[in-house]
Amino acid sequence: MLFDLVTCQKDIEAAGNALTTAAVDVASAIVDCGGSDAAKCTSDIASVVTALGNATTDINSAVTDCGGAGSTCVADISAAASSLG
Repeated sequence: MLFDLVTCQKDIEAAGNALTTAAVDVASAIVDCGGSDAAKCTSDIASVVTALGNATTDINSAVTDCGGAGSTCVADISAAASSLG
C-alpha cells in the first residue's frame, strides 16, 4: 500500500478533534453530573463515549493510512489507540 500523506494527516487531525470533543464533554459531565439533572449527565457521558470511539476509529485509520511513514510512526499511533482501549 502506498503512503498517503494527506489522508494520514487528516486521520491524525480528526483523532485530535475527537479527543478535544471528548475533553469538552468531560468538562460538561463534571458540571452536569454534580447537579440534579440526570438526563444531562447521561447525555454528557454518552457524548464522551462517542467521542472516544470516534478517536479510536480515526487512530486506527491513521495506522493504516500512515503505514508508509515508518514503523516508529505506526508504533506511536498504535500505542495511542491502545491507550484509548
